[in-house]
Formats: sequence, structure tokens, C-alpha cells
Amino acid sequence: MGRALACTPDAVYVHEPDGVHEPFAFRARVRDGLNPQAALAVGTDAPEYERLWRGALAGGRQSRSLREQVARVAYRSVPADVRGRARQAGHLPARLKLAMACATPLRPRTDAGTVVVKSVNAALAAEWLWERFHPRVLVVTRDLRNVVASWLEIGFGPPGRRAYDAMRHEAMVRWGVELAPSADPVERTATLCTVLLLALHDGIRSHPEWVWLVHEDAARDPRDSLARAAAALGLQWSDAADEFVERSNRPGAGYATNRVAEELAEQWKSRLGLDQLRAVDRVLEAFPEALWQVAERR
Repeated sequence: MGRALACTPDAVYVHEPDGVHEPFAFRARVRDGLNPQAALAVGTDAPEYERLWRGALAGGRQSRSLREQVARVAYRSVPADVRGRARQAGHLPARLKLAMACATPLRPRTDAGTVVVKSVNAALAAEWLWERFHPRVLVVTRDLRNVVASWLEIGFGPPGRRAYDAMRHEAMVRWGVELAPSADPVERTATLCTVLLLALHDGIRSHPEWVWLVHEDAARDPRDSLARAAAALGLQWSDAADEFVERSNRPGAGYATNRVAEELAEQWKSRLGLDQLRAVDRVLEAFPEALWQVAERR
């Protein structure tokens, strides 16, 4: 969806500047004390995270300096699980310290009329980002069962103890929902995804100027759904965007963004077993139904 919107005239695409593969994003999380989902209340000071997003929203041009190359080589030489444990423990190996010291934020660019930035990690910081930068916002939500099925298919493991406890804390602070500890990996994954989705629902209710697109609706009618979203954002749909959507409507797996659109809306039915669906239901039952009710905005 982000790449399709970036096919509109004079637009550029910035892919997940806050993602776990980016050394400056790792540095921002460490220095600002954030987890990968970056839970930030409006008014909270997070200078490194702000630098990250300021560069991304200004065009997201990656530095080609030797310093940035060193940062990327050093960062990628440390396995992802080691990076996660080191960040949580606060004891960084030498290569991660080098990566943090050399990492640079994304830079502005002058050749773009519109910058389209996509993130899957900013749900708990969405209103913080809105308050700081006032971007035009497109929120894409998806049926929780499809989200969990997708995470399992890609191979994402369940959140670790600290990440899971952070989601339990968010549920209590935001909605007064007390979640019990759980050892079930699907239940833990569903909890993380639920908290992120409901945080986005809060934002949709609070900000009528945000554009909301339901993934299942877009899967049933990708071209018209995305064209309407582009118009609501003030973007001009283009032949290039049409062509991109058509090219993308083909089989794909993993991190590839190609998918057969008509297969996506109820994909969970072929991917989740009965025990997995029961785990998702246990999580859903813990949250008040009213938190999901934003249908009037559709």
C-alpha cells in the first residue's frame, strides 16, 4: 500500500525507518529507552526517535558516507536475537557500540513533493508522531486473526518476557485491562497484535482527519480502495499506481509484498488451527468490545 501511494506524482517511498534492521533506529531505541514498538505518550521527550522521524519525513535519503557504511556492516554482523537481548540487558557488545557510534539519521531530499513513510512499529507512538510533525496519516488495520496468521507464516516468534510484559503494561495504562501472564506463544503474539491494533483504533477515534483503510476491504477491491485513500490524503492517483497494483496482484510469500488480493481477506481460515484460534479468542475476550467499535469511520 505504501509503495502504491508512492507511485503518485512527485512522491518518494521510505521503508520502515524505525525497523529492526536499521542501525540508527536501534540507537534511538537504546538511547531513548524504547522497545521496538516505541510506546510514547504525547509530550514525552525522545530526542533520538524524533531525529529518526524528522529525517524520514523530510525524504529519508540514506547517507552514503563511510561512517554509515561502517555502522551497517557492524550492525548486520550481530545476529538479531543477540541485538535484542543486548538492548534489553543494557550490555552492548563492541560491534553494536560501534554501529551506534557511527549510525546517522536519514537526510532530507529536495526532489520529492510528497514523502510516503511506512511503519509497522509506530502504532504506540502514532499520536506522539502526529503531535510532533502533523503528517497526513493513513492507518491500515487488519482482522486480528489475519495479523496473527501472517506473523506465524513469516516466522515471527512470540514476544519475549519483557516485550510481553510491556504490552500487558500498555493494556493496563491505556484501557484498564489486566492481562495474566501466559506461556502460550500464539496467545502472546495475539496480545502484542491486539494492543497495537487497539492503539490505532484509539487514534482513529480521536483524529477524524486520519484516513482509515481496512486491509480486508482493500484486498477485495485493491485499485479503488487505494485510489480513494490517495484522494483522501490529497494525492493524485496515477497510471503508474494502477500498474503497480496490477503487477503486485500475484503470488508471493514472506517479506515480498506481492499477494493475490482475493485470497487475503479470509486467509486465517486456512492458516490457523483450532488451538491457535482458541488462543486468539482468549485474548479478544480480555478486551472490552467497545474498544474495537470504530465502524462508523469506515
